[in-house]
Amino acid sequence: MIAKAYRPKIGILMGEGNLSVRIALRSLLQAEGFSSIVDVPDVKNLRVMLEERREPPDVVILDADLEDDNPCDLVRSIRHGKLGSNPFLTIVMTTSIASNERVRAIVESGADGLLLKPISPAAVMERLAGLVRQRKPFIVTSAYIGPDRRKDPGRGPSSIPLFDVPNTLRAKAEGRPAKPEELEQTIARAQKAIDEEKRRRDAFQITFLAGLIVSGTPGLNDDDTNRDYLESMVDACADLLERISDTPFAKLAEICTELRNLAQRMVSTGRVSEPQALRMLRPMSDALMVGLNPGSTPAELSDQVNAAIRGYRERMRAG
Repeated sequence: MIAKAYRPKIGILMGEGNLSVRIALRSLLQAEGFSSIVDVPDVKNLRVMLEERREPPDVVILDADLEDDNPCDLVRSIRHGKLGSNPFLTIVMTTSIASNERVRAIVESGADGLLLKPISPAAVMERLAGLVRQRKPFIVTSAYIGPDRRKDPGRGPSSIPLFDVPNTLRAKAEGRPAKPEELEQTIARAQKAIDEEKRRRDAFQITFLAGLIVSGTPGLNDDDTNRDYLESMVDACADLLERISDTPFAKLAEICTELRNLAQRMVSTGRVSEPQALRMLRPMSDALMVGLNPGSTPAELSDQVNAAIRGYRERMRAG
């Protein structure tokens, strides 16, 4: 439980489209002793608040049903360090649509939790208290940054590392808020570790996709499949280019750009299975992998990617 004496210091930013629900939620939080509350009616205004506020909130409570923009994309932007000054702030999403599709979108955005409407005061307090006591560590993959939600025992043990990220909600709930300059440094250190892992995951994904395309053409892949893989490769290359800028790995920007441009040309021209272009994908992607993993040999990295490809194909065959 969050001690009442510390609740006024906890900053909460709410995005809720229904005025009556927004008033009710604000009232119940105020009744519980929270007073640093800002509420907005849509994603656009919430985005502005995150961009303009000098001190980021500790908690974002966001309605996943908002329609002026995609709330899950906003959460993803926060987690990927593209919006606001704290990609690790606590995010709870709410929804009145309990469909598998909606829940999956919320989980894959990187939110910490989900509350189904109508929302009770007890549910809100229980969720916040849980995120103080037992917030999940973060993981980084090629497409996801956020709390570790892996539950598939069939995938076996994972080598993906876990990250204990800054939790300003917990710090304030325990009466030990960090000074602004200390918090900024803590966030910067955590972001550096996340960026390092994200670069490795991007490079792995690029090489994995190249391997899927090359090993599956012809035979396993049709043009639509290759097009999907190539479009994903373009996205991973674009993210990697951003994350190697102004780092010791910036020297890899040229080959990453060439690989991205090659994949884009294959998609735009419709020549997604052209043999000459396919022969270039794996050597270029392997060079990125080697460059971003100086502690591993090329053979070790190739074995890791090939094992992932075999595992993926086996899961696809098993359905």
